[in-house]
Amino acid sequence: MDLRECEFVRCRGGRADFSACDLTEARFDTCDLNNSLWRRTHLSGAAFRDCKLTGVVIHDARTLGLRFATACW
Repeated sequence: MDLRECEFVRCRGGRADFSACDLTEARFDTCDLNNSLWRRTHLSGAAFRDCKLTGVVIHDARTLGLRFATACW
């Protein structure tokens, strides 16, 4: 699935399967992605901000420039 440059805001994707998706330059903001699967996913330049990532499986993914951040309160 081609999801390049998509923005995901406050989404619920627990147990979602993003395997083989192209998420290059995608943005995830305040999303619940617990126990999701990311095999062979293109995540180059993707950004995750304030996301729940407990139990996430990232395997054999393209991750150049992958970013994780939390908000400063």
